[in-house]
Amino acid sequence: MKPLILQPAKISFSILCFIITTITVIGQMQFWGTSSQGGSNNCGFIFKTDSIGDNLEIVRQFQTSVDGENLSALLLASNDKLYGLASSGGLNSTGAFSGGTFFEYDLATSQFKVLQHFGPSNTALPNIYTPRAEGRAALTEVSPGILYGLMQQGDYVFSYNINTGVFTKPFTIPTYNGGATNGVLRNRLNAAFIKAADGMLYTNTYTNSNCPIPNPYLGSIIRVNPLNNALSIIHKNNCVITDGYSYNGNLIEVNGKFYGTASYGGVNYRGVLYEFNPTGNVYTKKYDFNGGVLTYEPTSLVYASNGKLYGTAHGGGVSEPNLPNGGGVLYEFDLTTNIFTKRYDFLQNLNWLGDMGVFPQGLINSANGKIYGVTQFGVFEYNVNTSAIRMAGRFWVQGFNASIVQVCRKPFYTSQTVTTFEVCKGTAFALDLENTNATTITWKHNNIEDPSQTSAELHFESFTESDAGTWECTMENECGITVAPAIELTIGNTTPIVTLTGNTLQTTSEGSYQWIDCENNNAVIVGETSNTFTAANSGTYAVIVENVCKDTSACLNVELIETATTDQILANSIRLYPNPVTQELNLKTTDDIHIISVLIYNAVGQLILTSFAETSNVSSLAPGIYYITVQTNQGVWREKFVKH
Repeated sequence: MKPLILQPAKISFSILCFIITTITVIGQMQFWGTSSQGGSNNCGFIFKTDSIGDNLEIVRQFQTSVDGENLSALLLASNDKLYGLASSGGLNSTGAFSGGTFFEYDLATSQFKVLQHFGPSNTALPNIYTPRAEGRAALTEVSPGILYGLMQQGDYVFSYNINTGVFTKPFTIPTYNGGATNGVLRNRLNAAFIKAADGMLYTNTYTNSNCPIPNPYLGSIIRVNPLNNALSIIHKNNCVITDGYSYNGNLIEVNGKFYGTASYGGVNYRGVLYEFNPTGNVYTKKYDFNGGVLTYEPTSLVYASNGKLYGTAHGGGVSEPNLPNGGGVLYEFDLTTNIFTKRYDFLQNLNWLGDMGVFPQGLINSANGKIYGVTQFGVFEYNVNTSAIRMAGRFWVQGFNASIVQVCRKPFYTSQTVTTFEVCKGTAFALDLENTNATTITWKHNNIEDPSQTSAELHFESFTESDAGTWECTMENECGITVAPAIELTIGNTTPIVTLTGNTLQTTSEGSYQWIDCENNNAVIVGETSNTFTAANSGTYAVIVENVCKDTSACLNVELIETATTDQILANSIRLYPNPVTQELNLKTTDDIHIISVLIYNAVGQLILTSFAETSNVSSLAPGIYYITVQTNQGVWREKFVKH
């Protein structure tokens, strides 16, 4: 009988690794969004949450005259930055209120800036202003680094190059004739283009139709080829009211087909859910919204992980005293059976900021398989498998036309306003990039990885010349890699060099100066604070130089010719011979002279010997002139000798 071999541990470990990796990636996820109005200035705000919509934090409060108001939805671009538009406010070159802004939020550095203030005086887009906003998607990255945005409330498209900052006009949206007078009318795009699987850009309008007289405002679908910016109107409303009209921008792609909603028309005149197949340009109505306690005025649409469509509507649901038409619903639509199911009624209740809130919109499909959206009070979560719904992060203020986007947050850091540092030799140094979400951090020193630096803080206990140079930090997690700008470190205030001319000492090191007496326990010489010092007495001296750092020069000996000095008094009591000397040098004294110390200096004043016997071998000294200072009980005696 063959033995039964079980391998549960291996299988479990593989599954566990997958689960851990998935959880880690989801842990790096965040939701970022905008409220088009509201906030402390009632101009709108940017907010963020964690991976499940909790821990909501408002990170930017807009001001009309600074960065604009009435915000669009955010776009996450390939450079890991968020972009958005404000439809009004901002400044022009004269400081007057202007026609909206284009802004950027850097997820790596948490820095916000306005890229462009629109208005008549704007040179990038002269007389083009009023971006599309109201919480709608208004920006598309059509290729890496190239954004298309909607201006003039949707009848003008601009192109922006992220790398160069250049604005252009890629194409012109065609006008059409219509209305009672059959006049020239302008197409207006409801929302940003979506880039489809076929590489084309698609969006819709509430204008234009096949029956422009007398009512042209029914809707069309537009396609743009991003390779040549060729624009074509591939569908115009067929003028059959029961098929729905006024396409409202809620367009998504599922398996090569598009699904969207129309705000009006249909059997109940409450709008429809439709399907559009770009192959053959076939439009098909899928569902008539019923209004009343069911739904009307659709606001968002998403394709969920269970293969079904989910949508929100501002109207419908349960009638309440202050909202007789209801506060909106969350619904499900099965593409296989075409069955519509209302999943949740949003109630006004007490209209307290802690409630779920009403007027749902902004649905997105999350990496965790759930869908998330927003009400006027914050973010909600819906589990498509269990139908459980909960309120997640709250604004604690009232939001308007809010929207969210999911971000897999790459490592972020605190941007450094100063990137060059002079560090004092021997001192401690630390620079913290303050990263909290990287799993691996490496530092390169002059392009060579330093294994001792593995945290977001570059640190040295005692800085040396070998630590100077270029330092670059690379941070990595499951979402990607972030490389922080390089840091330049230089060694500060190397040891000052002093030159001796006669009895005058001088240093060329820059900073503040203080001369000291080396033989007197480095005593400060009062009043000597320039870069030169003239010694009045023989001795050894040094200078302390302080700028960014503080350092002391080597002590130099100054030998003065003295008259009637102690040297002369001791001349008959001390002998130094032979002089010149080749090998052994003798130092002899009379019985009443006791030697305390002997110092020998070279010709440039550098101390080279501090101990000397009565007879010493000096053969190791280089040939030249030397000075000897002998401290005795009777005073100081100085002499010079020559070494052959």
